Amino acid sequence: AQFLSDGSSGPGMWIVPMTACCGSYDLNKKFLLKGKTDTMHIKDFAASQSGQNFWIKLNIDQNGFYRVKYDDELAAGLENAIKAKKLSLMDMIGIVEDSYALSVACKQTLTSLLRLLNAYRHESDYTVLSHVTSVCLSVNKISTDANPDLSSDIKQLLIKLLLLAAKRVGWDPKDGESHLDVMLRSLLLIALVKLGHDETIKEGIRRFHIFLEDRKTPLLPPDNRKAAYLAVMRTVSTSNRTGYDVLLKIYKETSEAQEKSRILGLVVFMPRQGYCCSGIEPYAYRRGTESRCILCSWWY
Repeated sequence: AQFLSDGSSGPGMWIVPMTACCGSYDLNKKFLLKGKTDTMHIKDFAASQSGQNFWIKLNIDQNGFYRVKYDDELAAGLENAIKAKKLSLMDMIGIVEDSYALSVACKQTLTSLLRLLNAYRHESDYTVLSHVTSVCLSVNKISTDANPDLSSDIKQLLIKLLLLAAKRVGWDPKDGESHLDVMLRSLLLIALVKLGHDETIKEGIRRFHIFLEDRKTPLLPPDNRKAAYLAVMRTVSTSNRTGYDVLLKIYKETSEAQEKSRILGLVVFMPRQGYCCSGIEPYAYRRGTESRCILCSWWY
């Protein structure tokens, strides 16, 4: 039946073209799922697979439009395959996206999703980590709203998951790195700041203060500024508007549209107790109707 994001089933039954591989992409099988259930015998093409080498991946390279739920034993095999980097990029992404969708639909436990995410700790590919990071931030938001008592522990687990890759790329650009490494650095630093990682926040604030003294400092290139600005915004409150006022000053002084957009996009990340609407509105009115509409839509 059709799978809906809330966990319910759509009307009617679909014939689903299934693909599966076992232990290797060379050992694969295709068949049509015509009913609610069916049985696939894998012994004919997986007899040589055993132990940690045994894993089954359905929907090879995510070519089919369906979600796959694995039991604990099969999920453990896929986790080993992820750690051993035996899967294609599309399958690495598909597994975590399926698991997240099933968890949101209450078809799978959060524990299963977190266990799977932990298998990506040593991942370094930007494409895969962009999906993993997105899932981590979504899990953090949902857990904070649903169970505040456990959200702190879950947040620390998510930080631990992303920290290894973040330390590898660091804050400073490296000679010969690809544009994907540059994008990965920004992605991970922003995610760690959003998750409240103290060390990343403090380093971002430190580099921001250096940037204020020297706008051309190599310690805070444009690609890393969003993370530093976000770290500064996390210090803002009704009793301490310094960071906000400084960012607003940068916004007024810069002529670069990208820099203005970067700063405006961070206003929504101000802590809830730190609303500074009174400081934004007068300047928005001076800038004209378009700016006023954008800023007011964020606050309300």
